[in-house]
Amino acid sequence: MSKKILAITFVIMLAAIVSVSAEGRWQKVINTDEYRYYFDTLTISYGRTAPENKRDEIKPDKNIIDFYAQKVYWNPQNTAAILEELDSGIDWSQVSYSVAEYRYDIKNKKIYQGNISFFDANSMIIGTITRSTWQKIIKGSDDEKIYDYIAEYAKKHDRELKRRS
Repeated sequence: MSKKILAITFVIMLAAIVSVSAEGRWQKVINTDEYRYYFDTLTISYGRTAPENKRDEIKPDKNIIDFYAQKVYWNPQNTAAILEELDSGIDWSQVSYSVAEYRYDIKNKKIYQGNISFFDANSMIIGTITRSTWQKIIKGSDDEKIYDYIAEYAKKHDRELKRRS
C-alpha cells in the first residue's frame, strides 16, 4: 500500500513541475492520431535484480528499463469519454495529458504499465487510474516504435542509466 502511495506522490510531484508542452526534460518519441508521446529523460533508469536471499546484492539489470511517460492528447474529449466509462465518479472533461509509470522487459519484449495520473491544462491532477499490467509488445505497433526508441536511448545513455539505478 505504501509503495502505491509513494508512486502516486512521485507522479504528482513530477507532473507539478511539468508543463503541458513537455519541453526540456521530456523528450518526444512519437506522434500518433491520439496523442504526442514523451518520456522523462531525468528519471529513466535500469531496473533491479530480485535477490534470491538476504545476502544477495541488488544490482541494476540492463534488461529492465524503468521510466515515466507523458501523453499529451490531441482530442482530449475522446480520452475523457473513455475515462468516464472507467470511473464515472470523476469529472474527466478537462483532461489534457497523462503521466504513467512504464517498465520495459528487453529480453522478453514486454511492457509493464503502472498507475496513470491525468491532468488538466494547468497541471492540476484530475484523477488516477490504478494499473499493474504486463503485455507483449506487438510487432509493427506504436508500442513497438516507442520500445525501439527507448531501448536505443538506453544504449546511448548507458552510464547515465546505471548512475540512476
